Amino acid sequence: MMALFLHDDGRTLLQTARFIWEQLLSGPPEILGHLYGEPAQAVFVQLREAAQVHGKSHYDILVQAHRARLTRLCEKGVYAFAARQRTIEKVGLETVRGHRLAQLAQEERAWREHLARLAEVQPELTPLLIAYVTQEHQLPASLLGTVSPQTP
Repeated sequence: MMALFLHDDGRTLLQTARFIWEQLLSGPPEILGHLYGEPAQAVFVQLREAAQVHGKSHYDILVQAHRARLTRLCEKGVYAFAARQRTIEKVGLETVRGHRLAQLAQEERAWREHLARLAEVQPELTPLLIAYVTQEHQLPASLLGTVSPQTP
């Protein structure tokens, strides 16, 4: 989760975003209305672009951790399949060993395909909340007429 605050002048204030998020979690905010139409779309686009820029480092960290986890899973799996193969090669009749080795090879192929699917990572950016924060119930002139009043 990443909190993001985009000031009207275009600055991104991450500390302010964290503070506002904590305030939202501590109690219900006073909702004055809802933004709609073209201004709402423009705000969403601005926030998405800012989130992509500021969220890249978070995304990179998550991808790195995911790849490290996949590397560990791969190492453990390779070791386990090799151990099973050594065991199969030592026990049983030749035809039984051949059948079991074929089954093991099929299991290993399926496991590798599963790992390959896990390695396919796609970023997803989903806003939980988009809020316009004002002081003393004042909206900027650019948003006047685009906010529907909140009804109790």
